[in-house]
Amino acid sequence: MLNNNRQIKLIEARPIAVGTEEIATFTNFDGRGMAIDLFVHAITATPTVQITVNEVVPGTNEVVQIHQTAALTATAGAGTRIVIYPGITAGTNLISNVIGRELKIVVAIAGVGSAATITLGAYLIP
Repeated sequence: MLNNNRQIKLIEARPIAVGTEEIATFTNFDGRGMAIDLFVHAITATPTVQITVNEVVPGTNEVVQIHQTAALTATAGAGTRIVIYPGITAGTNLISNVIGRELKIVVAIAGVGSAATITLGAYLIP
C-alpha cells in the first residue's frame, strides 16, 4: 500500500532541442494517479513544450496515450503541473483517468531554432 506520494525524478536540468524525446519509462507499483511537474530553466528562441503520458499495453511494447497536453509556451523560470487522477474535475492539465502499471513519458519541443532546458518530475498519488 502506498502511504505517501512517491517521487520519481524523470530528468534534471537537461537541454532538449526541437523534436520528440522519450524521457522515461517506469513501473507504477501502487499509484492510482500522478502529478507531473515541468520546470523550464532556460529557453532559446520561442519554444513550446508538449508532454505525453503513454501506458504500455500489458505483455506488449505497444502504447496507449493517456494524455497529451496542449502546446505549452515555454517561459524561463516558470513551471506547470499536470495531474491525472480518477474522479477529479477535469480542466486545463487536470485529467480524470487512472494510470496503468508501465508508463512512458514523452516530451516534444517545437519552434524553429528553439530549445529548452527543463526539469521534469512526477509523483505517484495513492
